[in-house]
Amino acid sequence: MNRDDEILTLNEACKLLRVSRPTLVKLLNKGIIERDDEMIADIIEMERRFWEENVLGGKEPECDGSAATAEWLAERYSESNGESVELPDETIAICEEYNDLSEQIESLSAEKDALSNRLKSMLKENETGLAGRFRISWKSVSSSRFDSTKFKADNPELYGKYVKKSSYRRFGITGGAT
Repeated sequence: MNRDDEILTLNEACKLLRVSRPTLVKLLNKGIIERDDEMIADIIEMERRFWEENVLGGKEPECDGSAATAEWLAERYSESNGESVELPDETIAICEEYNDLSEQIESLSAEKDALSNRLKSMLKENETGLAGRFRISWKSVSSSRFDSTKFKADNPELYGKYVKKSSYRRFGITGGAT
């Protein structure tokens, strides 16, 4: 954002709204997106506060669920020191909520899978089916994949020459079951 006059460029607006430039122009021209001076003032104030507290002040911002935050954390703390730390009491409530959400996601995923299987059962060998405004498809897909396990067994030296190792930190929570 341009700090001199605090004007958002079209490209910055597209990035912020996660829309293409032509789409944003159409929305503006059709009046679908209207100028909201109060919202603009709120955004500018949030941006100013972030700049002063977090960038200039060096205070880490509150973590959210965005990919950008996950990437930043993975990069910032890419290496473990191997030690353990006592976390604040609020961590217990966070872990409990995390476990509750994980259970809900697992349950919802099972329900979704059951519905998917019911629809597949209705389709049988057919590739597509129509139901009111819905079009359900279950298409055959074939792919070719490289068998790295067999290649490694047959050509260990060549495999070692081309293998690319990567590392990451695995997150997990144990305990807490009641």
